[in-house]
Parts: sequence; structure tokens; C-alpha cells
Amino acid sequence: VPYIVPEAGMFVYADFSKMLPSQTPEGEARFAALVQDVARVVMTPGQSMRDPRPGWFRICMAYISHEVLEIALERISRLALKIKAIGWDHIDPSLIKVL
Repeated sequence: VPYIVPEAGMFVYADFSKMLPSQTPEGEARFAALVQDVARVVMTPGQSMRDPRPGWFRICMAYISHEVLEIALERISRLALKIKAIGWDHIDPSLIKVL
């Protein structure tokens, strides 16, 4: 996943646009909801920060250990692999297990 290298601070801004079902604010919201509901990871969509490019998300690293961050990123990675394997047309959040 491409990202902007942080120079300081507690956030990473990452590009998940290739994983969206559509390159729209609705596609971004659908992906964000899937990540939250299935992977149980909360990321801030770029749309909420007025970024016009769908798919950019802010990942906050404050107040969590390196181990917790690794677990969160592993969950997102597993979810991304599921999306690529079965496609958005067959996504049923209640049936996906990534934990």
C-alpha cells in the first residue's frame, strides 16, 4: 500500500484506493465500514479531511504499541487478500473472518 512517509507526528497517510469497490466517496465509505466491521480497525477516510482522492486513509499510531499496530495491519492485509480473491461483488461482511 503506498503511503506518505511521515516526517513527525502520530499518523500515516496511506493509499488504499486500489482496494475500493469504486473510486467514489461511497466506495471509500464502503471500504472503511468493511475494515471497521470485519478487521475491527478504525482508519480515518480522507474524505473526512476534505481529500478529493477516494481511498486515502489516515492511520493513527498514537497510544498503541508496535505489536498492536502490527496486528491491525495484518488484519487489513488479510481483508485485502480476501477482497482480491473473491471480488467486491461477492463480499458478505458477516461471512468474512480475518481475525
